[in-house]
Amino acid sequence: MSTAPIPRSQVAFDRATLKRLLHLHTERPWVLHKQNALLDLVEICASPPAQNLVFDLIHRFRYLALDEAQKRSAELALEAAKKWAFMPESTRFGCMSDAAKASSAQVMLNWLKHALANVAEWPKDCFRTNGPVLANDATTGDAIVLIDDFVGSGKTLENKCKWMRNKLNERGVSGVRIYLIALTVMHAACPVIQECTDGALIGEVLKKGISDYYSGPELAQAIEEMRRLEAMLAPRQGNRSLPSFGFGASESLYSLNETSTPNNVFPIFWWPLAVDGSRRETFFSRA
Repeated sequence: MSTAPIPRSQVAFDRATLKRLLHLHTERPWVLHKQNALLDLVEICASPPAQNLVFDLIHRFRYLALDEAQKRSAELALEAAKKWAFMPESTRFGCMSDAAKASSAQVMLNWLKHALANVAEWPKDCFRTNGPVLANDATTGDAIVLIDDFVGSGKTLENKCKWMRNKLNERGVSGVRIYLIALTVMHAACPVIQECTDGALIGEVLKKGISDYYSGPELAQAIEEMRRLEAMLAPRQGNRSLPSFGFGASESLYSLNETSTPNNVFPIFWWPLAVDGSRRETFFSRA
């Protein structure tokens, strides 16, 4: 039998940090499968305030497991059909994301299709991967329901709703209602959603991970610590620039189990390159 010593970890933490890591595994079991990313992120924290911030953000993270997301999607679909009296002959559901790219919205659309099929006859033609182009075929009195698992700034929704309404006007079609069903939405996007849709059903509204939880000197310090952490990341990857604090400074803390992470999320959790150009172990990925 081999007597070779067991290799020791290259990462050493004090007792307090180890205790917090153990507590984190109990409170947020999804981190169990992200050990290297977790240890690497805690290790690069240059100060106790930086570590405190990282632990706080992970505790606040809204991590949706697939079974939970599917259940909630089905509930929202049935609630929407009842609330707005959707009928198969006049209602079309479609992803808000680009049809040419794989997205979690397409997964969610399939969940909605199966949920509605359990209560009524909903032909497959009622569900399209490209939601906005439904404006090309809609007729007076129809309902178009855009689907997404996450809405960050609301800018994409706003632009697509504007395009759809312009297309309907060009065709001389009036009375078409545009709705939204979303699993999660950033609070900052709620006014935009209200303005550009005829109605929305939202599973959860999320707060900004830093700005909505700290104030005064604590807020200033948290912002500075995040800037220091982001300084350890490469400013660019190909033609993409690092979205500091998440796209549009959204400060999002959200992931749908192993799907592409929104760029609204703090990049320390998904940006793949360190400042020296090496690849990082990350909690999540963005395709």
